[in-house]
Amino acid sequence: MKNRPSLTQIKKASKNLFRKNLWDSKRGKREIVRERQVTHYVANKIYKYSQTATGLALGEYEAANILHSSRVIENEIEEYPDIKNKISQLVFRLKVKNTPSKESMLKDLLKSKMINVHIKIELRRIFLS
Repeated sequence: MKNRPSLTQIKKASKNLFRKNLWDSKRGKREIVRERQVTHYVANKIYKYSQTATGLALGEYEAANILHSSRVIENEIEEYPDIKNKISQLVFRLKVKNTPSKESMLKDLLKSKMINVHIKIELRRIFLS
């Protein structure tokens, strides 16, 4: 999958989104477990990381735990709209994080030799205004 976030980025984004450290212990209250399962689901099903890689990167979980987490979330997505909302929020944060900024796009365009000087001046004016 092109431009997918790393598992470390997924872990950081979920920590920032849920405002909790989901990874301190393997046990917890239902809401912490559910948020951890959402993170496992996003890494495994949406970004297509293997269960083993996901488990190792997100807290040394067995592949079976990741499979179970993904199945639980798949079964509960339709029943609980807040789970779908959490998935959307996490994916959105990851997409925004991996989207190039205006400045980096401008630098790439200005480095290009296929664009003439007049267009480069206009691009600077548009992007930097």
